[in-house]
Amino acid sequence: MRYKETMKVLFLDFDGVLNSHQSCTFWHNKRDQSKWENEMYSSWQGTLFEYLAHEFCPIALSNMEELMRRVPDLQVVVSSTWRLGNSVEDLKKILAPAKLITERIIDKTPAFRDLDRGHEIQDWLDKHPEVTNYVIVDDDRDMLKSQQDNFVNTSELHGFQHSDMLHALRILRAGGIQG
Repeated sequence: MRYKETMKVLFLDFDGVLNSHQSCTFWHNKRDQSKWENEMYSSWQGTLFEYLAHEFCPIALSNMEELMRRVPDLQVVVSSTWRLGNSVEDLKKILAPAKLITERIIDKTPAFRDLDRGHEIQDWLDKHPEVTNYVIVDDDRDMLKSQQDNFVNTSELHGFQHSDMLHALRILRAGGIQG
């Protein structure tokens, strides 16, 4: 894939960012579980991940799409564990309900068995010197010390909130790779 000469990148986690304990509880209570399992799931044509994507938090998705609107040249690299076993095209299908995010997905980070997510992100950055600024949005804290100024730590309880969007926006508007 050919990348731009300069690039702003969002490293995006899904669990605890686009969905949360709160949104999962809401969706679970909204439907009759036995009806879903017995009637609806048997006719579901998509994958389990595609089904779960329909349970993403609409507020978190809205906040993420607002970030995309405010930073029109922002590209997305998926760092979520959902990337494991899924191609970039699969990830786009999973996120199809969020078109502004989906159309910006360009890649996914590598997966290293014994290293934290921060190392996977750093490996991707090392291979892409065209990145002039980035933000990491994740509910886990396993980032490198050098990445802390570019990190938005979301709450697994609530996901990507408006305050998180503003934090990410400040990082991206600060310009230049931090750390």
